[in-house]
Amino acid sequence: MKVYTKKGDDGTSGIIGGKRLPKDDIVFQVIGEVDELNAFTGVLVEELKGEEGFNYLSQIQHQLFKVGALLATATGAHQKEDLDRIYRWVEDLEAEIDQMDELCPPLTQFILPSGSQAISFTHVCRAICRRTERNYNQYSSINGQIGHLSSYLNRLSDYFFVLARRIAVAQKIAETPWDQSL
Repeated sequence: MKVYTKKGDDGTSGIIGGKRLPKDDIVFQVIGEVDELNAFTGVLVEELKGEEGFNYLSQIQHQLFKVGALLATATGAHQKEDLDRIYRWVEDLEAEIDQMDELCPPLTQFILPSGSQAISFTHVCRAICRRTERNYNQYSSINGQIGHLSSYLNRLSDYFFVLARRIAVAQKIAETPWDQSL
């Protein structure tokens, strides 16, 4: 099977179900952002390879792949078990966040997204996730919500924030507070 089909040369792309849409449709913007987040999560997986306690990231990559597939499926064609699965992902993220947060010092001020390469990569994932969430909200106002996907993206960005703090603890790196006087 060839990688190229030439079907998109006219500026359209297909979604699951056969419908073709302009490549600048909001659905492809959100799918592209989910793909970007997944790719950058892969960078983070490689950066943390061998470090204890960060295995959940590869599960997130599988979830993001499924999110892309759900976004690429014609509205209304989603299976109930897929929509229920997203709710379970939200619950799992909350449990992961709570578990990591217990290992972090109390947050008393704004912190800068820095400290080490892994911490910085995690904040990039958080920022991409927030952008994806904003554009998904635009998508859903046109096409309707896909289950609990809005909650999933919101919780996932929270997860990346707490993960960055957890990495700082694991790497024994002090968080850099925001200097309000600057």
